Amino acid sequence: GYSAAQLLGLTIFEETHPEDVSEDRRQFQRQLAGEFERCSIEKRIARKDGGHIWAQVTSSSVRDADGRFLYAVRVQHDITNRKRAERHYPVAWKNTQRCLPFRSDCSIAPRPPIVTRPPLTRAKGETLIRQADKLLCESWNERMWADGGPIDPSPTVDQGINGGYAWLEIECSRCKTRRDVDLAALRHPPTTFVHDLASRLRCSKCGKAGRRPSATLLQLASRSRQAAPEI
Repeated sequence: GYSAAQLLGLTIFEETHPEDVSEDRRQFQRQLAGEFERCSIEKRIARKDGGHIWAQVTSSSVRDADGRFLYAVRVQHDITNRKRAERHYPVAWKNTQRCLPFRSDCSIAPRPPIVTRPPLTRAKGETLIRQADKLLCESWNERMWADGGPIDPSPTVDQGINGGYAWLEIECSRCKTRRDVDLAALRHPPTTFVHDLASRLRCSKCGKAGRRPSATLLQLASRSRQAAPEI
């Protein structure tokens, strides 16, 4: 609700919710110290009406020719809806963390197989996993939109299909032709991470010209809107 004039001159911390300032400042100091070139955090941002929104903030360092830090470019993406989903479906979200734990190397551990149980218990478990996979796909899409590139870790092919996001929108890095890929039709193993497909999918149009440019991943989708490429 703030105008551009009202925001002009404010620091990145003045708009931040008081409870999130210390962590935001700590990460920014680490970036200034050169510990990393890019970082991403989730924080609350104050609104003019007294409320707040949740945002995923990606901060990228800009340096001069000698490698000295000049400033950081920050991109904010509204993830309020995702946070609401986490709150409204706590069981499914906890199931995501249980089934897809993040290891210290930022990769996703394989989902354990469903143990044979009575029909009602098994059906309930499969429904929870479906909800968890759906939230995982939506979360990955939001991080893709914020960072503008393939995000690692990502859902696997079978998690995308199970979560209702059975299509992957891609763009040829050379001719910029957009296509939708049917994940179920891929010859790759279902445990393949979606972000790994960027180096495996090729544009059929450019292939006929003797070129093999890589694909740019755009987002996971629940339905196709473009013709499928030859892969």
